[in-house]
Amino acid sequence: MKLPKQSKFALAMNSPGGRSPGPRSATPSRTKRIVLAQDHQSKYLARAEEENREQFLPKEDIATELSQIRTVEELHIDHRQALSIKRGDLSIIQGEVFRCTPKAPHLSDIPLIIKRLDCVDRRTYDLKVYEADAVARFQGHPNIVSLYSYWSEKPTNPYTFKTLVLLEEEGILGDMWNMVVTNSRRPSPRHALKYACDIAKGLVAIHNCNIIHGKVRPAGIYLDAFNNAMIGEFGKTELDSARQTHQLFSKLLIGDAIPTTLVYWAPELLTLKKYSKSADMWAFGVTFYQIITGQHPFCTDDENTFRDDVLTANVNMAPIEDSRLATIVENLVRLDPDERWTADDVLTFAQHDFAVDIQRVWRGYMVRKEYRRIRNAVVLIQAHIRGWLTYRNYWRTRRQRQLRAAVRIQSIVRMWRARTQYLGQRDAIMQCQANVLTRQTRRAYLKYREDVILCQAVARRFLCKNWFDKVRLYRRELEAKLLTVQAMIQKYDQSAAEFSTLFPDGKLPAALNQLSAYESFELARPDGECGLPRLRAAADQMSGLEAELQAKKAELDQLSLEHAQKEEEEARLQEELGSKYHELAPMIDALKKNLARVEDQCKRSIDMPIALQHPYTYSKWDTIHEPDNKADNVLDDSQTVWRTLTPAVDLTLCSGSVCFIADVTICPGDCGPSAVEVSVSNTPDKWTPVSSFKCDRSVEQTFQLPGEQQARYLRLNFPNNIRGGNIVSVRQVKVRGLVRDGQ
Repeated sequence: MKLPKQSKFALAMNSPGGRSPGPRSATPSRTKRIVLAQDHQSKYLARAEEENREQFLPKEDIATELSQIRTVEELHIDHRQALSIKRGDLSIIQGEVFRCTPKAPHLSDIPLIIKRLDCVDRRTYDLKVYEADAVARFQGHPNIVSLYSYWSEKPTNPYTFKTLVLLEEEGILGDMWNMVVTNSRRPSPRHALKYACDIAKGLVAIHNCNIIHGKVRPAGIYLDAFNNAMIGEFGKTELDSARQTHQLFSKLLIGDAIPTTLVYWAPELLTLKKYSKSADMWAFGVTFYQIITGQHPFCTDDENTFRDDVLTANVNMAPIEDSRLATIVENLVRLDPDERWTADDVLTFAQHDFAVDIQRVWRGYMVRKEYRRIRNAVVLIQAHIRGWLTYRNYWRTRRQRQLRAAVRIQSIVRMWRARTQYLGQRDAIMQCQANVLTRQTRRAYLKYREDVILCQAVARRFLCKNWFDKVRLYRRELEAKLLTVQAMIQKYDQSAAEFSTLFPDGKLPAALNQLSAYESFELARPDGECGLPRLRAAADQMSGLEAELQAKKAELDQLSLEHAQKEEEEARLQEELGSKYHELAPMIDALKKNLARVEDQCKRSIDMPIALQHPYTYSKWDTIHEPDNKADNVLDDSQTVWRTLTPAVDLTLCSGSVCFIADVTICPGDCGPSAVEVSVSNTPDKWTPVSSFKCDRSVEQTFQLPGEQQARYLRLNFPNNIRGGNIVSVRQVKVRGLVRDGQ
């Protein structure tokens, strides 16, 4: 819990002498106030510590609650990233590691690690269970990773006997391989000795219980939030299995296991001899060499050179500059197991230098404490002198400032009175000027308005006179033209009457009836002097009929071709069936009718209304970081997509009505699916697979379902994306078909 900051007054009281560095001494009333302030501060700190103890559970209670977890349903597992894919030493045990947190609200901030170990036989499983039980003894040790709980699960593949699940605490900073060995900056000798002490403390606890760790290496040692080294999971089971199955020699021939596993094996392990706790000390020496130098102590590129260096304990000590660190490595990497240092020897040697450093630091602390006491006394005396001088200068400056302030106030009052008088006179003059300007402006405005009105009247009169003259002129011209046209029409009527006298009875034939009057002649004239309108309409109608005739001929040819194909198929079917043709004829006719009915249903299919069968639940991370990534996005035609891990969309068709499903249309996103698996059902819990279709990178892909599929619910499963990953994005899903429930 964060403590409140002390005030300057409280800090002054905590200084030597118990007095404030001011010019005045502490009076009795002032001393009483100081004591009350200190008492109030101590009560506040005590109350804050009590609230802090009530807020956080003890570490033992937390470990007890975590040890009661027995299933993965009680954990939030982060499947987005696997910390490691465990294959075990020499591929003996397989598994994977993920981060997780408990679902209990008061334990949700505790970071944990869950490991799944797939054991291939009962012997390996029993050994790992015995090993896990041994690790659980060291729960709470500061230098050993705590194993809170473990349980078994049914295997996910037929080649695994059982799956052992381990729930451990997480190394907050990471493992020592990534944080120290591969780091470009090497640790100081002091930090290296500190790591040696931490690892030695863990090995002392393990070896005192007559347990061999079997997997001491930088990748199995973790750092907590306080930079303390913690030994990770044990590996004696994998070690014994590798030695018994003789996988060591096959891996040596390949060379894959040398830099990762075999470099930490003692000579007695490589030669398949009996080994003891000294094998852990050899691995401790190799690990400590890597912590100091960042490189392997032996040559890992060549198999023969590596074997010779290990079997002769040939270690290059040149990169180690500090003699104390070199002594530890030399006494750990020895060929004879009996000559190697134990964990107690390493701890004693490393802590000896720390004891000397502590004594030197203590002497320095006492010297600095005496120096601070003398310095504080001198500072206090100086503060008293400065306070007295400041007090004297304060009163002197105060009297001078009071005198200057009085003179300044008098000057300001005189200036204020003069300015008030000036502003009054200026306002009166400006008021007079404003009145004069207002009268002059008003007089000029009235004169200007009269002139404008007069000009507007003259302009309107002039424009009206011009318009009247123009209208009168156009009227006279139009009347003259109309008189001319009337005379022409009368002359045409006379000519038509004379023309009609040339025929019997004085009547024009029907073919020349349009010449009887000028109006009928104008109506009978073709448009634009380009032919008769009726002839043009007839020609257009003829062209349309010819085009329609060609279309009908093409349709007739298509029907003839289909009929010929059907007759050919019928003849081939009759030839293949022979005498059975007449017996199977009803079945063939029924099948044809069914196919025709399905084809007709597919042609009449429409887009059906769909809805999600059940609401999808989202994690807290998705709700905060991706609020728009929802499964409902696949129901609307927008640019929003649904992106998740191997999604499965369960749809309800037409509010749960039985529907005929013709085809399914998928609109993928930027990382679309590589395949879609379609299943149908009439109940929400029992699904029948229909077919699986391959997808491409098209914007919209339609898949026609085989047969006559009728169902109430439809499931679309997308196993992986087009790139081979598991994150699939879908923009929209559409279903075409017909409703069967009387709709």
